[in-house]
Formats: sequence, structure tokens, C-alpha cells
Amino acid sequence: MYIDRIDYHHEPDYEQYMHKFQKDEEELTEEDTDAIEYYAGNHIGFFLTWIIQNHFEGELLKEIANDDLKAVRDETMSGIEFSIKNCDGKFTDEDISEEIFPFVDAYYESYYLVTYGFWVEDDLKESLFGFISTWENYHDYKHYLDDAYQDYKD
Repeated sequence: MYIDRIDYHHEPDYEQYMHKFQKDEEELTEEDTDAIEYYAGNHIGFFLTWIIQNHFEGELLKEIANDDLKAVRDETMSGIEFSIKNCDGKFTDEDISEEIFPFVDAYYESYYLVTYGFWVEDDLKESLFGFISTWENYHDYKHYLDDAYQDYKD
């Protein structure tokens, strides 16, 4: 089951990118196309980073991407890079453990996307579809996920 996918968000990110950098379609380079994909999946990467850093990834990812899981934990690979390389930009129930699935199912679409959106726009003063995160951004945000998970468990 798909939880989220980069291609679900491609159109608004494409439009935002084109406007932000004042480009026409024929001017797009491969680097531009990659950046649009990062914009479209930034929120997925944040959440996936939290999943990986808390060892809630699914068994399939443990089998096929163990070195990259370690790289995310060591903060040498971002969650969005991991998603694009190992999950084809798709966030599915197979990417997470059975233990964490009920939380993800209850939280991701209903609360996470809203909380993340407010944080990007209010705290970072960025467009929801107009920035590529850093590790500093992740560390500033992750307490929201930690708190939400703790509230869910309580």
C-alpha cells in the first residue's frame, strides 16, 4: 500500500521551481529535474529519516539497503536520497515495520503533512514545495515526530 509518492507532488513542485528560478521547460537541465524531485519528496524524506533513525524500517529495506540505512543513521545520506535510490520515490507499508505501521497509518496523512506544512511555512519561512532540507532542518523538526509518537503510544 502506498503511503505517499514523490510523483503525487510533482506538479506543484514543478510549478514552484519554474517560478522560483524563472525557467522555461526547454531550459530544464538534468540537475533541475533532480532538484524538482527532491522538492517533491522532501517531506517523505523527513519522515523516512525518522523511521530509519528509530529502526522502524521494514524487513525488505533491511535486506536490500543495509549500507544505505547505516548512511542515513550516520547522516551521510538524506532520507530523500534514500527514498529515491532504494524506494523509487515511493513510501509504502513495506518500508516500515509492522510495529510502527498503526502510528504511521493514523498520523502521516492526517497530522504529519499538516504539521510539516505549518513548520516549513511558519518557522522556516519557505514554500512547502520550494526547499530542500538540511540535517539541521531535520534536527529542528524531529521533536514533532518524537512527541507525536509518544502521544500515540500513551
